[in-house]
Order: sequence, then C-alpha cells, then structure tokens
Amino acid sequence: MIRNQLLIQAGKYIGKDFYNEYIITTDDMMLNIIVYQHSQNFSNIFLPGYLYVRRNVSMSRGGGENLIKTRATNYVFYLLIFYKYIHDYNKDINFLFYEMKNIEKNLLIIKEYNMNKFKQILLNLISQIQHENSASDEFQAYLLNLTISFEK
Repeated sequence: MIRNQLLIQAGKYIGKDFYNEYIITTDDMMLNIIVYQHSQNFSNIFLPGYLYVRRNVSMSRGGGENLIKTRATNYVFYLLIFYKYIHDYNKDINFLFYEMKNIEKNLLIIKEYNMNKFKQILLNLISQIQHENSASDEFQAYLLNLTISFEK
C-alpha cells in the first residue's frame, strides 16, 4: 500500500508546469517512478500495482486527429519530466534513450502534424541531452539522426 504522503510528494515534484496538460502515459508510469523514488523502500513491492487518475479523456482509447496530437504532446511532457527526474536523482541518462526509442512514433507525429511549438521543445531537449558527457555513443547517434529528421 502506498501512503498518500508519497502521492502528495510526487505531485509536488511534478509541479504545476503541466497542470493544464495531460502527463499521463501508459499505466501512469511517471507517477509510479516518482512515488517509488520518494518511498525509498522497495522491499514491500512484489508486483507494482497501477495508479489510476480520474480523467475526462481516455488516452488509450479512441482516435481522431486531436487525440493523436494530444498523445504526442503528452510524450513530450513525459520526456521533460523524465529528464528532470534523471538529473534530480542522479540516474543514468541512457534510461532516457530507451524511453525515446519506445515512443518514437509519437515524436514523428509532432513532425507530421507541424506541431512547431512541441518540435522546438523537443529539439531543445535533444540539444541539452547532446551536451551530456555520460550519454552513450549510440544515444548520441540516435539524437543526431532524430535532429536531422526533424530539420528536413
């Protein structure tokens, strides 16, 4: 069982920058990660459960252009929060590489739909990551290819 203090701490950590946006990804992963970080005790978590947030829009069901765009921007917000988490808790930057590869199709939607605001946010994030000394050569090559893809 997770104490409500941990959820409150996680909510404060995420902050209000994304208050009017969707930051929920599959199984509310970011909230789970942050809650586990704040708990600093994994001994009682044999099978992590899922945290569900009541919401008006389902991110996993339905279609249409607006929902496709919402999902894509959601992943940009997710990457921003995850990048902040990696720095705040001194995690390996290469974890972000695997997350970016898993959601690549959403990143390409940003390009396809000419979502310039989010394209610029993503390019800024990529630039920051490229200056990380601990990013693997494979990650650096991936980021370079992604940048070239966005600039075409």
